Amino acid sequence: PDRSGLFAAASYSRNVALFSSSPPTLLYNLTDHRGGITQVMWSRDGNYLFTGARKDDEILCWDVRNTGEVCLRLQRECPTNQRLRFDIDASGRYLITPTYSQGLKVFDLWNNGADAPLHLVCPSTMVNGVSLHPTAAVVAVSTGGRTFEMEEDEEDEEDEEDE
Repeated sequence: PDRSGLFAAASYSRNVALFSSSPPTLLYNLTDHRGGITQVMWSRDGNYLFTGARKDDEILCWDVRNTGEVCLRLQRECPTNQRLRFDIDASGRYLITPTYSQGLKVFDLWNNGADAPLHLVCPSTMVNGVSLHPTAAVVAVSTGGRTFEMEEDEEDEEDEEDE
């Protein structure tokens, strides 16, 4: 976003690679997530890269100016493989993310990622994505997930009958 010629590529193998485009060069291989990366998002000024992963309760903020180190860990609940899509508001101050069971959580990025006073609880269904309008005070959320009813094993039923 800052036209520096940097771009990031992520994978389900828990790696985020940061490249320079001219000449094409690998600058950093960022490897601190516990699950496969499902989202990367640049800060508005291009100095930081935010990454989220499946089965990982942290959104990581990487300082890409010089170090490639994690400078902020934002806690959210994400125990499944489902992608939870976060967004950053137009000012670059607030990051808003779904959590597995708590609706939406807001972090104040100008205050070291402190929980913002706003916490939105959504209906009983799981929220899996959020998107902020770039110029208006509008928030869009996506909800739902796959659920599977597990049939009991015949062996389990027989064991219960024997007891």
